[in-house]
Amino acid sequence: MKTIISNESESIEQLLTHVVVTYLAQLYCICVVWNTLDVSEIVSINLNWNHADDDYPQMMWLKYEAFSENQTNIDDLVRMGIDNDCQAFITTPNTAIDFINSFENVRFTAKNRYHLMHVVALPTTIDKTRGYIDRILNHPTVQDIPNILIISPSTRESINQNQLNINGELFELITSQFVGRYNNTDPRFLDTFDTTTGHFSENAYLFPEKFPNLQGRQIRIALFNYNPYAFWEEVPPGEGNANAIDADEDKTLLIDGTETLMAITFCELYNCTLAVSLDEDGEWGNIWDNMTGDGVLGAVVEQRADIGFSALYSWLHEFQFLDFSAAMTRSGITCICPKPRLLSGWLLPWEPFTATMWTAELISFVGIFVAMVLIRIAMKSAKSIREDDIVSTCLQIWATFLLQPTKYSTRHLPEMIIGTLALLTSLLVANAYGGGLSSIMTVPRFEAPIDTPHQLAERNLEWGATHDAWIFSILDATQPDLKKLVSKFQAIPFEALAARRTTRDFCYSVERLPYGHYAAGEYINEEALNYLQLMYNDLYFEYCVSMFYKTWPMKSVYDLLVLHVAESGIQKYWELQSVANHANSKIQLGISVSRHREKTGLISLSLDHVSGAFFLWSVGLFAATIIFILEFIYHRKKSTIVHVVPYDSPESF
Repeated sequence: MKTIISNESESIEQLLTHVVVTYLAQLYCICVVWNTLDVSEIVSINLNWNHADDDYPQMMWLKYEAFSENQTNIDDLVRMGIDNDCQAFITTPNTAIDFINSFENVRFTAKNRYHLMHVVALPTTIDKTRGYIDRILNHPTVQDIPNILIISPSTRESINQNQLNINGELFELITSQFVGRYNNTDPRFLDTFDTTTGHFSENAYLFPEKFPNLQGRQIRIALFNYNPYAFWEEVPPGEGNANAIDADEDKTLLIDGTETLMAITFCELYNCTLAVSLDEDGEWGNIWDNMTGDGVLGAVVEQRADIGFSALYSWLHEFQFLDFSAAMTRSGITCICPKPRLLSGWLLPWEPFTATMWTAELISFVGIFVAMVLIRIAMKSAKSIREDDIVSTCLQIWATFLLQPTKYSTRHLPEMIIGTLALLTSLLVANAYGGGLSSIMTVPRFEAPIDTPHQLAERNLEWGATHDAWIFSILDATQPDLKKLVSKFQAIPFEALAARRTTRDFCYSVERLPYGHYAAGEYINEEALNYLQLMYNDLYFEYCVSMFYKTWPMKSVYDLLVLHVAESGIQKYWELQSVANHANSKIQLGISVSRHREKTGLISLSLDHVSGAFFLWSVGLFAATIIFILEFIYHRKKSTIVHVVPYDSPESF
């Protein structure tokens, strides 16, 4: 780093040029914010590096009308600068506070989001310096701008001459303290620059790294109890590892969980203090268009917390208002649904064949019957075919399919061929049917399970949890099955969910974690697992992230920690530890083995196994009785009809 500036100019532009060339040259664009009160001063600053090399940043000059101290139109200009990739802003004494106010207004709605924005505030007059510095550093937004540099006239003695800085030849370079739990808005002196000699007194780095030791700076996190991602409980003062926000006593909360451990590790590495924002009723929460919300999301978007945890996904709607960390882990969203029940015995006669097979069998029967009728019509005249012949043919084909003896004509070769083919077909089909029937009568048969999103949508079952965050990721899905699932999702209270454990008409959403465990609501208890079974496939999967409010300055170091943790594999241990410490092991085991059934082996036949046959026999007996009665009535009426012959003449006898 150069420590001596050219003596060709004795103005502030020497120092400003050095700052830009040495510290900001790697940026894409720099914006200079000024207003109509700065016309005479800003014109005199010649940034001669501007077009000296194509590698230098682009310059953008943002000028606005200063109607009064509290009325500016700077918001649109600052937003334009950010959206045009300005990563550094140079402000004049007349625009510094206006810029910071505007940055607070637009940083949450701008298209681009920069977490390490550089701000350089040009000096004011000596008599206003103290108030100028205090107004900048005490502004709440400056807490999110660690790379701020204030150039201030100095009253110290010259470096090489024993005289006061009467002519404004000395400039102090000041930044914010930033670190520390208290007094982190105090000014931090960096160096002094003498414009007459071009020397720095300390040769200090003007944008020092402030993250390696945050000296107890408070990091606010938002979470709710959702094992194994996040867990908290109150403990006696001093026995915890986090503070409640605005609490009078230290270390009154014990926090744990696969995601919360990331924040704990972050503070162990960077020496910060955790403060927790809790909203158990709001759970994940919602964000509304006016930048307010509830739950974890609301705490972050309203800046009541810096980081949000508890299984937050990469949701599109929330990305418009918040920033996401690097992906921490994969989560598969699935359901536990009613277990398949044993099929009823009266359905057994239909079970050996599928619906397709039964359809093929029916088509074969109709085809052979039609062929046989056409052959018999061809062998005889159509007038000689009686109704009884057609019925007799149908019964003959039916008897053949049931492997019952029947009589075909041996005088006509076509009829013999059709009869032989019908017999062979029925022999093969009947044996296949008999084998299938014998197997299902001795091995229990169950309903088809719900294992895929398509099956869940096809069953038309409702599914849900206590919050609609479970469907945030698929709200805009275009697949028919997912659209059906979104319409069937129910976000209902805990008590209503608990009441439907055994009703067999509801599925519960759960998360499948990457190392063999599950995240499930407490409404799923041991009793419920007697009636529920885990789906084989996921409905969809997502990547869990932490969420920050836009421009949170420590995002880059937090993301670096996430990547280091992911490559280390320690998350497997974290998951196992969190589940062992805070989850119900019986529930975890119950979900894991819910798909397994006890092997019953071969069983003795009972009345239930033949109830289907008795049902068919009863239907046939009833139908035969009805038909017999109808035929009896029909023939009785037919036999009582008297034929009257008209009398014409004696010769007619």
